[in-house]
Amino acid sequence: MITEKLWRFRTLPQMDLPDRDGVIVAEQPTYVVTLDLAEVVVDFIPVRQDALLRTALGLATVPGIGTLTIHRRDVPAESTILAYALAQRLRLLSRSMGLVMIGVEPDDPEATPEGGHVVRHGVELQTPDGSRVERGVWEIMTPHRHAAWVDTRR
Repeated sequence: MITEKLWRFRTLPQMDLPDRDGVIVAEQPTYVVTLDLAEVVVDFIPVRQDALLRTALGLATVPGIGTLTIHRRDVPAESTILAYALAQRLRLLSRSMGLVMIGVEPDDPEATPEGGHVVRHGVELQTPDGSRVERGVWEIMTPHRHAAWVDTRR
């Protein structure tokens, strides 16, 4: 598994996550030029835990999908929210669509379906008391995204 550079966050978006496994689907943003902001439609699709990764990777190729964040109910909500926040940042910076993120290391990072590749992103999160905590967020790249990512690293 490859570890990518350290990202920093001072705050995280506010999200209420259901107490069930599923995928957070964020559509490709719509830009409102007069307000200089992007609107993102977000939805939650319930999925059995044993099908989360396969479902997210399958949805990654659907036109109009910006990011997919896997949410497992046995993982703290903050981990999922951090993965969602990093997915949005990466999508903006790389202009890639169909990014798949998870806030906990996949059970078997070497056995991803659909030929996916796992990359760990280091994230530094500032806590309310001002201290900093390093965490990990994992991106599961489709073969196409992985090939493009490898090209940018050469």
